[in-house]
Amino acid sequence: MTTEADVSPAAPGGRSVAPAAGAVPAGPLTGLRVVDVTTTMAGAVATMLLAHHGAEVTAVEPPAGHPLAGEAGFGVWAPGKTVVPANLRTTAGRSVVRALAATADVLLDDLPPGDLERFNLDPASLAAINPRLIHTSITACGAVGPWRDLPADESLVAALSGIMRRQPGFRDGPMYITLPLCSYAAALLSLHGIGAALLARDRAGQHGHASSPTIHPRTGSRVETSLLAGALAMSGATFVTTERPQPFDALTRLALGAMPLYRLYQTRDGRWLHLGAINARFWPRIALAVDRPELISDPRFQSPPRMADNDARRALIDILAAEFDRRPFAEWDRILDEHDVPYAPSQTVDEFLHDPQVRQQGMIVTVDDPALGPVEQIAPVLKFGVQRPPAAPASERGAPAPGTAAIDDSHSVSRPPRSGEQPTGAAPLAGFRVVDVSGYIAGPYGGAFLADLGADVIKVEGPDGDGLRGLHGGFLTWNRGKRGVCLDLRTTVGRDAYLRLVATADAIIENMRPGVADRLGVGYDAVRAVNPRIVYCYVSAYGSTGPYRHKPGVDPLMQARSGIERAQGGLEGPPVFLMPPVTDNTAAMLNATAVLFALHERERTGAGQLVECSLLTAACLLQSDSLTAYPGQPPRPANDRHHLGPHPLRRLYRCKDAGSRVRAAGDAAWLMLACRHERDWIALCRALRRPEWTRDSRFSSPRARADHGRELAELLAGRFAALPLDRAVSALRGRGVPCAPATGYCDTIDDPLLFENGYTASFAHAQLGEVRQTAGLTRVNGAPPATARTAPLLGEHGRAVLAEAGLTAAEIDTLFATGVATEPEAGNHGG
Repeated sequence: MTTEADVSPAAPGGRSVAPAAGAVPAGPLTGLRVVDVTTTMAGAVATMLLAHHGAEVTAVEPPAGHPLAGEAGFGVWAPGKTVVPANLRTTAGRSVVRALAATADVLLDDLPPGDLERFNLDPASLAAINPRLIHTSITACGAVGPWRDLPADESLVAALSGIMRRQPGFRDGPMYITLPLCSYAAALLSLHGIGAALLARDRAGQHGHASSPTIHPRTGSRVETSLLAGALAMSGATFVTTERPQPFDALTRLALGAMPLYRLYQTRDGRWLHLGAINARFWPRIALAVDRPELISDPRFQSPPRMADNDARRALIDILAAEFDRRPFAEWDRILDEHDVPYAPSQTVDEFLHDPQVRQQGMIVTVDDPALGPVEQIAPVLKFGVQRPPAAPASERGAPAPGTAAIDDSHSVSRPPRSGEQPTGAAPLAGFRVVDVSGYIAGPYGGAFLADLGADVIKVEGPDGDGLRGLHGGFLTWNRGKRGVCLDLRTTVGRDAYLRLVATADAIIENMRPGVADRLGVGYDAVRAVNPRIVYCYVSAYGSTGPYRHKPGVDPLMQARSGIERAQGGLEGPPVFLMPPVTDNTAAMLNATAVLFALHERERTGAGQLVECSLLTAACLLQSDSLTAYPGQPPRPANDRHHLGPHPLRRLYRCKDAGSRVRAAGDAAWLMLACRHERDWIALCRALRRPEWTRDSRFSSPRARADHGRELAELLAGRFAALPLDRAVSALRGRGVPCAPATGYCDTIDDPLLFENGYTASFAHAQLGEVRQTAGLTRVNGAPPATARTAPLLGEHGRAVLAEAGLTAAEIDTLFATGVATEPEAGNHGG
């Protein structure tokens, strides 16, 4: 390996860890230079995604090697990057980074707050040598607050944020989460900031400005996010309060799922399947599929999918469990598919790796690893410049709106003036318009992230509204910051009005089933005809081609099919349904990333394009470390039987009580321990006043501790059981032992830590009063969230938006008079 002394600060160099092709792929980020000064998973994943789409990434590693080199996923995250060894604690090492930063577009770090200034690598110092640099930082819990020095460890943030406490299992207390969801979300949030800052820089360059409101000539562009922000992005619906809460029957937490139509069931041959009926229209199909039509009229089951109360839910769960136990999975696979019921088998990760839809979508590639040989691993998860076959003739897809073909494509060149509601100031996406014609989570939530950064996001809904409008906390999260239009796209004039609106847009997010938008006459070809520069982002469940393209898909079905539920449940137990909609949320963050990258490419080339992502590709990304295969591969890790953690030093422990200085949700007091290094083990023994453990032959080395893991876990459990949680946390943190309370410390929107880091916002809502929710999870130059409003009422901003699209007052009046467009009635603000 090259040593630090071998690298000249004036001309950085190093080895290249490249994919089989041996070259940086072409993509929307072609020509972008990135310096990677990260040592954690979030940084590694973020720079992997940048490299996947054309960026030239130089990874600065410690001379002894990357701290993640021993992790299973590092072989997936590292290829495609040029490696330069440098010790940041030395003058020479910092000179290497500064030399790289001088010619870079982006520098990404995950250093603890304060280290940047200590190392003279803070944004102001680097901007002095490169004013165009986009300096991006990923911390554990933000730059301020009592947990600012927490190590950027996935399990500690998942514990602190309440994700572990809210996750059900088969015992009381918090559950260890196998999926590093905070790290993946933080990686994608950092890309949102980078993409938005690039677009602001692009626009400033086009207008001949040396700077813009987003790029200050002295401090450059500063992007900040954190693993805590990632936790909030994954659990946003939890962090919402309203002045006038709506009545809502609380669900009992169950590991297999609390709603009978949205739950795991075991079949006669021992296999598991997950039902995913998220709305009422699927209930009759399920009742007919299990040959129990009388259930449809049963008074207990008249409000699907939640049903009347917990007793009714429990009764239906028992009925359906007995029915599914009567047949083997293969029969249910045929029957449920014939009835168009949303469902999926609960597979292992290895089964998902070989799933025909994964293969057809090209999500697995083979690379030659010098140490391991041929390795199968994930391909890039975003598809840019997707080529679609020609659209079916109008006679086959439903007649397009008369006059549609005659719409003057000048709409795509001259954008009508925007309303005074458009965010201004430091918002990097101010001036960009996104039309969101998607529903549920995977599509709309992406638009919310773009609205946070200043985009004018317009949500277009049909007369029935988004299917999740009834879930107030969720709907407010997934649609914050948008303006709302209600149009019936099944009508001629509705389609015409919609196409005139999208002619003024920069991007579209759409997630109808494959082919539906084309049949309505509002698909990619129709939109491109009126707006050739459009970036059209299509979000689907399984992709637009392949054997499953027709299947309905929602988050738990992809959790089941991809192996996420089996990994959470562990090899010794049933699969477990993760509470956060992890594949939905990840697909949403991916669609926002895709829009930003494609818009950046459009600023360079002038061309719009079709881009795609899906729940399936999101599931692949979330398991990039385990979705691999190579000769001699060891067994993939899975959760332990009690969902406490994979190792005695990386595990949940129950304490005596919470004590007086730690906030706890409920009576139980749990601690998450996350010791990774020998120094952590020694410090732990001293903090617990058990120095003799370091001399015990059973625990004298990592290998010995692994071999005697049960004994060590019992000793630690006994010691922690005698300590109040606040004393244990204080003693461990005082010695530098990585730990965090797992009792829901910052588990509500009112937590000061969230407020101090700018992760909350308050809005006025006509129906719900004051709404407080998360926003601004990615900050650019410290600016507050650009989001100016909470989620819209159905059709709330229709008249203003349609006027901006160029429709006359008479045309707008006709749309509302005929019911093609609707809006809240005066004095009636129901959503």
